[in-house]
Amino acid sequence: SHFKQSGIAIRSGSIAGVTDSTIQVCGKSGVYTHGPGSSTTLHHTKVTRCGRVLLEVAHQASAHASQCLLSKSGGGGVMVRHTGTTAALSRTVIRDSRLAGVDAREGC
Repeated sequence: SHFKQSGIAIRSGSIAGVTDSTIQVCGKSGVYTHGPGSSTTLHHTKVTRCGRVLLEVAHQASAHASQCLLSKSGGGGVMVRHTGTTAALSRTVIRDSRLAGVDAREGC
């Protein structure tokens, strides 16, 4: 499943914070935040070499990344999917991804 192949998976209203860490070599997403009330905060964290996307936020979840490096994904850098889902980035570098650095869309 998608949750098993992610470096960190936050779902069902859970809240997680990651600071001064490295998340790397994940099958699908480096960080996957899914579902209403679910929230992830990344600070000074490197997410790299993931198969699909580095930071994925879906189904009315939220994520905030500050002072992070998101690099080298087989897909996109940040994917924001579905109405009511949000992602905020500050002083964060997104580079070396095959697709868009930030991709925000309804549906999927």
